[in-house]
Amino acid sequence: MNDENLIHNASKAAGEPLGDVTDSSELSELTNAVAVLKSSTLEHDPRRIRELEEQTADQARIVHLGHFAAAAVVFFCIGLVVLFKVGFTPPENPLPIAGENKPTPETTVPANKQDPPQQVYERPAWITQQATIVANTKIKEVVPSPGGIGMGGGAGGGSTGSAGAAGSRYAFTVFKPAQAPPGMKLKTKTMLRGKATDTGFDLFRQEFEGNGRVLLVLQAAESPESTAALSSVGLPGNAFSFVRDGTVVLLVSNSLATFELETLADTMVELR
Repeated sequence: MNDENLIHNASKAAGEPLGDVTDSSELSELTNAVAVLKSSTLEHDPRRIRELEEQTADQARIVHLGHFAAAAVVFFCIGLVVLFKVGFTPPENPLPIAGENKPTPETTVPANKQDPPQQVYERPAWITQQATIVANTKIKEVVPSPGGIGMGGGAGGGSTGSAGAAGSRYAFTVFKPAQAPPGMKLKTKTMLRGKATDTGFDLFRQEFEGNGRVLLVLQAAESPESTAALSSVGLPGNAFSFVRDGTVVLLVSNSLATFELETLADTMVELR
């Protein structure tokens, strides 16, 4: 665009009548105005345009980075809150496991309700009687009476039976000491039915005696009832019990100490 066209356009834009470009005074003023317009208008510069585009792109990247940083801060704060709640919140009461005897709100036991008394096992009286007789037997140098201990106690006595028959006729293994204790010898061995002793199970009874020293051996097939009945706990005198090959064995003596009965138990062999 030349100066003349620029003057025409400027005059038209300003709403002024087109001046006479031949007039030197008007021409001088218009020339000055054109110079001012040119000085205030930047020429087309590709490098400047690229710089502006790069600045715009940089500003856009800065804006995106700012959004990303803000989102990261938000998620970080949320994570801190979750960790705080998990670390300091007390755990809730777990649900009761099936089979546990825990009262629920609907089945809470009243405060004034007492638990039923526990049943205490009572040893058969016949076994306690036999142990008491052994414990009370005096040690003295006398010839033992033919009846042996327990003759006055109903089924306490018994006839001497065959060892082989006793070991083969009944459903549990019976044992005997490999060697009789010093000064004693086998006096009786008898298989007693449960009805005869009111114990509810069959018993094999052996009695060793000599000079007032007594060793009583009671045996039964292993079961909860026989294990409890032939336990040495709470019996008078010196007693020791053990289980071997499905048989419960009780040793009671008035002269052998408990540790001697334990040693004797290790030497017992199967009766055949």
